[in-house]
Amino acid sequence: MQISTASTPVMQVHITTKAELGAPFDPTGDTVEMCFLPDGVAPVLSTTWFPASWQTDTMTSRYYAQCQIGLNTSVGVLSVGTWRPWVRITDTPELIILPARTAFSVV
Repeated sequence: MQISTASTPVMQVHITTKAELGAPFDPTGDTVEMCFLPDGVAPVLSTTWFPASWQTDTMTSRYYAQCQIGLNTSVGVLSVGTWRPWVRITDTPELIILPARTAFSVV
């Protein structure tokens, strides 16, 4: 996917969840945050995470972490390049950090 630096899209990352015995698990009670890093770079302790929210597709029971990027958002405008969203889910005591399956380009 390519977007313009002038865009302000809501970026979504599909989150697959399973409970201990393999049953579906609803993560929407957990705190979710996102960051956007150059493709190939993983988060470190000093990475800035931005508040995100949950979107649920009630027809398919799929869960998405989402965060808006661009001008006048907490993330701001991303520079030209290839970026990969990362998601951080806090489910005390667990802290789960995972990358989106696909990156996107800002042009």
